[in-house]
Amino acid sequence: MLVNVLISLGCEVKFAGKIGENLKLEIRIDTMAQSVESPQGTGGGAINDVKGKVFNLIISPAGKTIDFTEATKIVYSLEGSGENNLGDSFRNYFPSLATNPLKPGDTWVTNDTIDTKSPTNSVWMPVESNYKFEGIKNVDGIDCAKISSTISGTRKMTTQSQGMEIRTSGPFTGTRVLLFAVKEGYMIKDSVASKMTGTIEIADQNMNFPVVMDITSVNQIVK
Repeated sequence: MLVNVLISLGCEVKFAGKIGENLKLEIRIDTMAQSVESPQGTGGGAINDVKGKVFNLIISPAGKTIDFTEATKIVYSLEGSGENNLGDSFRNYFPSLATNPLKPGDTWVTNDTIDTKSPTNSVWMPVESNYKFEGIKNVDGIDCAKISSTISGTRKMTTQSQGMEIRTSGPFTGTRVLLFAVKEGYMIKDSVASKMTGTIEIADQNMNFPVVMDITSVNQIVK
């Protein structure tokens, strides 16, 4: 059974000051939508509950999310999936970069764990990323640092759907390419592609079957 899920999110990001060494950003949601295609049909559409909502996000100078509490307070509903919030979307919205000066060819390794919970969904995902600074690439007249990485880890996800608890788990691997405007100091594009091979368990129905998840995400600046 093939299921395709497409999620789109457009937002405006403004610098709103500093809290110590960390950066405070104001996020305004412009658009958000989700569509699902499956053998049972197609559903979804625009998520109007969040349009125009504004909240603050705190990140470190290197881009690591420090506080996304305000995002979790903005709640929306999806048909068939129940209530959710914007915390999942902004937990790792910005890439976390190296804190030391780099030269082309430098490599480094980071380990992080994504641990999120909402009324209908929870994700626990330890991730190891092996980064390499490829050098400077000119993109539309802007000198960008090109950083690539291989990623690996384990994904454990629990979803509440139509009164059932669905557990999805398994190992994954993937790649990531990041373009960062060096002089301007902002991200141009962040592309991630990963593949998980694991299992889906529906305990209430005594069902257990294999699953393959191909996930592609692109986070890109639009002027």
